Amino acid sequence: MGAVRVRSGISGAPLANLMAGGCRFGTDPATSVLDPDCGGTAALHWSTDQMQKLGMLGLGLILISPVTWTPAGDVQSNGLMATTSPHDVAETADRAETAIAERGLGVFARIDHAAGATKAGLELPPTELLIFGNPAAGTRLMHCNATVAIDLPLKLLIWEGADGVTQVAYNAPAWLDSRHRLDECAAILEDIDKVLAEIIATAVE
Repeated sequence: MGAVRVRSGISGAPLANLMAGGCRFGTDPATSVLDPDCGGTAALHWSTDQMQKLGMLGLGLILISPVTWTPAGDVQSNGLMATTSPHDVAETADRAETAIAERGLGVFARIDHAAGATKAGLELPPTELLIFGNPAAGTRLMHCNATVAIDLPLKLLIWEGADGVTQVAYNAPAWLDSRHRLDECAAILEDIDKVLAEIIATAVE
């Protein structure tokens, strides 16, 4: 192979070395390559050796545009609301399950991850996940944006931290809004936020 050509449409102002070099990749005349038939679209000629040195980084710079979500309120950067419980994991999960049922919500599953680890011959501190919700509310959210279904039903994670203290966490409704653009479901999200706060308060009191 003599050379590899990568042709890519670029929006906005071109890089300085492209402007100065007329579609030149690199600023050192001894190592950069100039496209003799450069047109309106940037054409980059990379030798095989240059491609190996750049690896996939060059392609990543061309193809990837990072996306950042900024959850509202006091939500952690990963979208989690977290607190601690004075009870052990099992009791906290029991209390949460009771609080969920008292509010007319259904518990679809209670997953004991530590038990699963034991069956696999591994060890894991007590860790339980409650999956619960209200199909009516969930359906209304999905009417606002179908992608929210990937984060439904609601989940409550309860686990024993490294310090032995029980931790409780869930996805904040504000993060769901930020992730799925649920502007038209603001009232539903507010109701869910209130119910979740009540459930957590009962579980850890």
